[in-house]
Amino acid sequence: MHSKKHIINIFVIFIYAIIGLSNAEEGEESEELQRKVEELSLVPDDKVFIHSVNDSRMVTCIGNDVKWRSANGSYVDTYNQMERIHVEDFSSPFSDNQQLRLIFKEIYEMDHGDWSCVGIYEEKSFTLFVYVPVEFVPVQQSITVNELQNVKLSCEALGRPAPEISWMFNGIRIADTDESTSESRHIQLSDGLYIKNVTRKDAGDYTCKAFQLSSKLSYFKDQTIQLDVKFKPEILNTQRTLSNGLYNSSSGITTKYTFLNASVILTCEVNGDPQPKILWYHRGKLVHKSNIEHKNNLSTLKIHIHSNKSFDDYKCVAKNDLGDAVSLFTVKPGIRPEPPTKLKLIGTGDQVIDLDIGAKQPNLTADIFAITKYRFEVMSKDDYDYEGDWKNYNITDVEARSNVTYLITQLAPNTTYLVRVASINLVGLSERTEMQEFTTLAEAPRKTQNEPDSAVQNFSGFGLVMLGVLLNLMY
Repeated sequence: MHSKKHIINIFVIFIYAIIGLSNAEEGEESEELQRKVEELSLVPDDKVFIHSVNDSRMVTCIGNDVKWRSANGSYVDTYNQMERIHVEDFSSPFSDNQQLRLIFKEIYEMDHGDWSCVGIYEEKSFTLFVYVPVEFVPVQQSITVNELQNVKLSCEALGRPAPEISWMFNGIRIADTDESTSESRHIQLSDGLYIKNVTRKDAGDYTCKAFQLSSKLSYFKDQTIQLDVKFKPEILNTQRTLSNGLYNSSSGITTKYTFLNASVILTCEVNGDPQPKILWYHRGKLVHKSNIEHKNNLSTLKIHIHSNKSFDDYKCVAKNDLGDAVSLFTVKPGIRPEPPTKLKLIGTGDQVIDLDIGAKQPNLTADIFAITKYRFEVMSKDDYDYEGDWKNYNITDVEARSNVTYLITQLAPNTTYLVRVASINLVGLSERTEMQEFTTLAEAPRKTQNEPDSAVQNFSGFGLVMLGVLLNLMY
């Protein structure tokens, strides 16, 4: 009796075990089915979509009981296809899943961000990257500043991705600097370029370049700002201003030499912005304008030495709104040079004449009025007879050297030329020599291939040259 009861209990336990196993399997199948129903997917399934403003986009969410959430956190619940952003339900009646399409008819910059499809148990998202091309905040395109002031050139570029900025000056890149770590006068700021202690050399075109770089796009844009630097006048001691004069840097005085009944020209060359006005003074009074010539930043004063009173001090004053500058001159009597002692023909060719004028090497240490140059004036006799005077003649100045001759080149064959010569020193020109006639040879026959050149007859050069120095050394 006891054995029967034990067998019955075992059978009951076995039955319950079978029932429990069956229920467990049914639960697992139910959970698997539920998981399949609840699993979300996006079509297309890109993590990031890159678009420009005004583009369009559609993304479909597949899942059960889903809805779309916008980048600002609100839900897109409109099905009105007239709306710029709306949803469209393309679900099949034969499927438990929904197909909910998110439609962007026209993308705005404000749409940038993460958009999510939200289900009961999970959500899936994508990033809508709205590309915004570079745009510059409007700024003044031309800026004027005074020298030694500080200036900021504004450049603020907007866009997505955020632009990187670099600067160019007259086409040359300005190295990036930081105010806290560099003593450079050019400091790049987040919204511009700061220049300390501006000089006139800083004037020019500054170009702000904005770059947008990413793995999927690149773009750049630039804008140019013109910087004009105003500065007070300065005197330029150029070769033109110091011609026939001696400049003393310690006193700032240029000494000019001339002689009675001659003229001397004082030259004042200045620089400044705004363009300076140039005035001449003698003994505290303005000089009469009839003796003054102005051309841009160059002014000349011609002084006729009628008497010893004309040997005096003169002053050039340049003025603009930022200040003035002064150049001082003193005119003193000097010794006029003597003309060359001779004008002797050494040889002729068909295109060249070789002349000896008794030239000497100057010693300016011993004599500041020593002859430093010679001026050759050349004119064909036919031109002289036609003109009736010395007109349209060729002038060439050459350095004074000892024991040399001078070549007049590029002449026509079998032609008579008139030549006269003057000496030049610190004071000016001497009297000219009496003109003399020299005739070139008839045109030389063409040489054969192996025939050597003649040093004189076949020489070709430019105007009057001093190659006679080299030829004499070879004789």
